[in-house]
Amino acid sequence: MAVNARRGEKTIMAKLIVSMLIVVTITLLFTGCQKRLTEEEYLGQVKGAYEEYAAALEEFESVRADVGTSQEIMEEQTKATEICDRAEEALNKFSKMNPPDSFLEKHKELLAAAELEIRFIKAQKKVLSAKTPDELSEYSAQAGTVFSGVPEEKQLPAVIGKLLKEIEL
Repeated sequence: MAVNARRGEKTIMAKLIVSMLIVVTITLLFTGCQKRLTEEEYLGQVKGAYEEYAAALEEFESVRADVGTSQEIMEEQTKATEICDRAEEALNKFSKMNPPDSFLEKHKELLAAAELEIRFIKAQKKVLSAKTPDELSEYSAQAGTVFSGVPEEKQLPAVIGKLLKEIEL
């Protein structure tokens, strides 16, 4: 009888340990437990994400210039919206980075600047979705106010420039 009781205790203990390991594993997966990046890794990732964003912006500008028939305009709107999505994805990479301690404050500035850009992209997507001239006018005016009152040194290009000068890549 005592042997069976011990086996039962061991079985319960094993199940408890397995359950705890599963909970810990799931927690680590969902909290994004990632190692802190080195300065070089961090700046490399920042540079890569910014280059993706800049390439999307450049492509967006070329799409907006190429409109003709109403069918072409619709195709261009779809393409421009997809480019905006790619630009937003690139900017969202900044929030997924785990910067080294030496860059924590600068990373906060980077996130604030990226958030402004994301707001602008969302405003541009709204402009692209306009169905009437009045909507187009309203949404364009809203997009134009995103950077109002924001000093240039707080905007993404300046923040990135300062950050990348920290370490020569």
